[in-house]
Amino acid sequence: MIRPVSKAISPWKGREVKQSTEFLRIQQIPERDWSKEAPELARELTSILKTPSGEQYMFDTQAMGLHDLYTFKGVVCVIRVGGGKSLISFLAPYVLQAFRPLLVVPGNLLEKTEKHMKRDRYHWQIPSFIRVESYEKLGHPDHGSLLYDYQPDLIMFDEITRCKNTAAVVTTRFQYYFDDAEKGFGTPPGSTKEVEIKGGTPARGGLSGTLFNRSMMESWHLFKWLLPRASVPMPLTYSELQEWSLALDADVGEMHRVKPGVLLELCGDSEEEKELMRTDPRKAARQGFRRRLVSTPGVVSLSSPFLGSQLVVNAIERIPPAKVIEMIRQVRKFRTPDGQELQDAHVAAMRVKELGRGLYYRPDPQPPEEYVAAKKLWAKTCRKVIARNQKRIDSEGQLIRAMLDEGMYSQHLEVLKAWLYWKGEFKERNKTVWVSDFALKFAKQWMKDHPRGIVWVGHKGFGKRLAKYTGVSYYGMNSRDKDDRYIEDHPHNTPMIASIKSNLEGKNLQFGWSDNLIMYPIRSGEWYEQLIGRTHRLGQPKDTVTVDVFMTCLEDYQTFWAAASDQEFAQDMESSRKLLYADVLVPKVSELPVREGALWRPGDIRLHAN
Repeated sequence: MIRPVSKAISPWKGREVKQSTEFLRIQQIPERDWSKEAPELARELTSILKTPSGEQYMFDTQAMGLHDLYTFKGVVCVIRVGGGKSLISFLAPYVLQAFRPLLVVPGNLLEKTEKHMKRDRYHWQIPSFIRVESYEKLGHPDHGSLLYDYQPDLIMFDEITRCKNTAAVVTTRFQYYFDDAEKGFGTPPGSTKEVEIKGGTPARGGLSGTLFNRSMMESWHLFKWLLPRASVPMPLTYSELQEWSLALDADVGEMHRVKPGVLLELCGDSEEEKELMRTDPRKAARQGFRRRLVSTPGVVSLSSPFLGSQLVVNAIERIPPAKVIEMIRQVRKFRTPDGQELQDAHVAAMRVKELGRGLYYRPDPQPPEEYVAAKKLWAKTCRKVIARNQKRIDSEGQLIRAMLDEGMYSQHLEVLKAWLYWKGEFKERNKTVWVSDFALKFAKQWMKDHPRGIVWVGHKGFGKRLAKYTGVSYYGMNSRDKDDRYIEDHPHNTPMIASIKSNLEGKNLQFGWSDNLIMYPIRSGEWYEQLIGRTHRLGQPKDTVTVDVFMTCLEDYQTFWAAASDQEFAQDMESSRKLLYADVLVPKVSELPVREGALWRPGDIRLHAN
């Protein structure tokens, strides 16, 4: 994984981005305003691609996405939630006349994708032979050869941000395959047999609501996957990318910050932009980069916000009972409520926020020291071998098989054997310890007051306990409740409980719900954009969508505003963000009143909620 530049020792301080051949290449990429031609194109493609019984029409962004995919054999679609990304992936095989199309989706969207594809075939010419696979399956140790066996001629990535992590197995497998497809042959991960790739490099389309969260480096490789090299609106060399990142990224210390320099030439000539260049050159340079990005042929970005409903974000503050406050005071001294030592401030902040919901977790039983040592040593060895091997071993399962079945890496065999022994002797289990039901009581009352409400929870234990306490369905793994009902089939205008992680993406919940209660703080601005977009999107019948954020401690406020900072960077670089155009009624940390007690007293350690 590419490390954030801000975390590295850098020789860049005091420098500025200077003109280079890469900058000139990017500056000279043709610009376009596709919004002028898109309406007519949408009408034409609607008439061509709809079925005789079809009653729907194509959005401008959908038409341009299909146009660019056909023209360039690659497209980057950055379209807000509810903007119609799925239909682009459904119709792409028909438009490109692909014979082996592959649609890749998050695992929790497999069922929804198949269901919506079947529904949309009534309106559109959607092929029946589209292969749909999950990112999770493609990254599994047993499926290292899937791409090589199927050899797709078109790959559509729904929620392509699942491949942002360059160290993730699924990302490296796609990178291997694209490199090998260009050569015409290659060896699948976990195999020793070379495979001929007859179809060459497949056409590729990437779909997402956002590509940037905290750094422009996050999506560098994705643009290189999806666009012709000459059209990539970012430096193709890592050293120049690093320089641009130090100039534009949000999370860069002053010791490493680079001045925008020549990047300001990407800005426009309006008086407003000239003024911004004088007052805030970094923000101006970010917006200049955004202008360059969204005007690039092959990039379809819908930056306008959804304004069909007002969006209001509230802080709902509740002070925990005295015994919980005392436990929080102890955790801030880096000891758990049951006396175990905590290793760092990051973990301590997590424990504080858990206690702010009335619970904490502890190992049950505590693992033996030998188990912990064996696990730690094997994990270190495993990471080292995977990072350095030349055999395309890209997962722990593949490495174990290579060592036990093929005798490879015998120098590490004793480390593996020790880990396998202790893994068989001890099973890790965490016990949920409830110390108060004050948060459960609040959520129960909130649901009574909000019949169109969704309670979003960050912990399975909390979700199940709240479901039992209230009799309201909890939608956890695979977006299903205990009766196997899918979340989109929950009765409208009745409250429900939803796991944040399991239901963050792709769910259309706007028709039956308009009020949200976030019970556990979310650190990622990208996650906020997705979660709010489940209800604040096209088709929402209510005039106002509300998002209530449950706050019990200083760390909750720190977490919220850290996410909002992510959103500000992403909006400058890419498109509008919901947290920034909403009516946000959440005090900033500096605005909180000084209070006595374990939660607010200025003398307390203020832990960073990363």
